[in-house]
Amino acid sequence: MGSDQQHLLRGVKKLSQAGVRFDKGAVLYVDPFGLLSEAGDATYILLTHAHHDHYSPADIRKVVKADTVFVVPPDLAGQIREEFGEVKIKEVAPGDILSLGRNGVEVLPAYNLDKPFHPRENNWVGYILRTDDGSYYLPGDTDVTPEFLQADADVFFVPIGGTYTMDVEQAAAAINQIRPKLVVPFHYGDLEGVGRREDGERFLSLLDEGIAGIIL
Repeated sequence: MGSDQQHLLRGVKKLSQAGVRFDKGAVLYVDPFGLLSEAGDATYILLTHAHHDHYSPADIRKVVKADTVFVVPPDLAGQIREEFGEVKIKEVAPGDILSLGRNGVEVLPAYNLDKPFHPRENNWVGYILRTDDGSYYLPGDTDVTPEFLQADADVFFVPIGGTYTMDVEQAAAAINQIRPKLVVPFHYGDLEGVGRREDGERFLSLLDEGIAGIIL
């Protein structure tokens, strides 16, 4: 791994399924899932949509603290208040841009093109997190949409499990077109019916020469 990639991945930890933890002047969790220990360290928790492997109250309880701010699409706000009480919530929709401390966030739509699982009208989301170290696209559960292809970020976290999102071949073809600085496959091999463990290596093998990919 080159020095540029090491810099981009500083303070970045992939969790299970589509979960990622960022330590970038604040601790931000995106879709925390499958956590093994309690940390109680979340400055912000960003959620993409309401499915159980993205909104997991049991995992949120392991990282939430008294002043944690939730960043969520509107249909999750009520569920979170019901589960966690009067916590701080920022409701977001595709197209929004906001600041979370020193970090910026751009909100993009996440939806399926030819599957029923993530309708565009739900206004579920993905996030581009912009930090001093670089920018990171957490696209949520999505197919290869026009917004995905036009996203501007250094690091793409890409769902490759098929079934509910793009599959390995679709994801690789999209990344070969976009050519980000670094790509990280995720959302595969952790849950039954959502890809296989070996899909990560297969995805990397389909990337064009000169495109950097890594399995975290």
